[in-house]
Amino acid sequence: MRYVWAIVLWAGIVCQSMAQDGMSSQDKMDVIRKAGIFQEVPPPPQPPKVIEDDAPPEPPPGPPLELSVTLIALTQYGGLPAAGFTDATTGKSYYLLVGQTAGEYTILDIDMGAGTALLQKGMQVETLTLRNPMADQMASMLAGGTGAAGATPPPMSPPVSPTVRGGGTYSERQQQRVAEARRSAEEQRLQREASQQQERDKQIGELAEELARQELARRTTREENLNRVRRGLPPTMPLELTPEEYKQLESEGVFDNAPPPLSQ
Repeated sequence: MRYVWAIVLWAGIVCQSMAQDGMSSQDKMDVIRKAGIFQEVPPPPQPPKVIEDDAPPEPPPGPPLELSVTLIALTQYGGLPAAGFTDATTGKSYYLLVGQTAGEYTILDIDMGAGTALLQKGMQVETLTLRNPMADQMASMLAGGTGAAGATPPPMSPPVSPTVRGGGTYSERQQQRVAEARRSAEEQRLQREASQQQERDKQIGELAEELARQELARRTTREENLNRVRRGLPPTMPLELTPEEYKQLESEGVFDNAPPPLSQ
């Protein structure tokens, strides 16, 4: 307020002085305008606005899964692929099927042929490879120079044999398992049929041999009785001669003296 009254007082003094000098009204206004006494005072600078974000900051990602998680087994459970792994940060071990979740971990996919498992932990998704502990130990020894110079490294144990052959997606591997099961069932059916046919053939052969033995015994016994008739002895069993046998014995003169005996 003091500043305003000072400006008004100064403007009155200036106008009175200019009136005494005989200046016109327009000239007076030009003098006042050039003096700049009515210029607006610039407002004070505003403090910078702080923009607050409602969303909390995302936690920093943890270490890579391949450094903290070790894949130790790829197997099957109930016909479904499963993976076993350990978390080095907590010391816990897990055994999960494809699509199963435990805590922060989820098994997204398993490739038994390649020996890998796709693992998710929170926002991290990485492919873990089944490791050979003996191979890692030998690689560490050779890298650290602990092995003897020129020594032949011991043979490494073979990797775990996958229970499902081939790679591809889970549905493709499932179709492959179904096809293998059908093929195995068909092979077993053919083997059973072949075994049953062999058993039937064996029984038929044994029956044919038995009939052949019986026929041979019958013919032998009949021939023995015919010989007894030739010698004039009665047969050991009732004997009915066929027309051919009668003619044969008659041509031999067996019936010249008496008719052939029919029984003992």
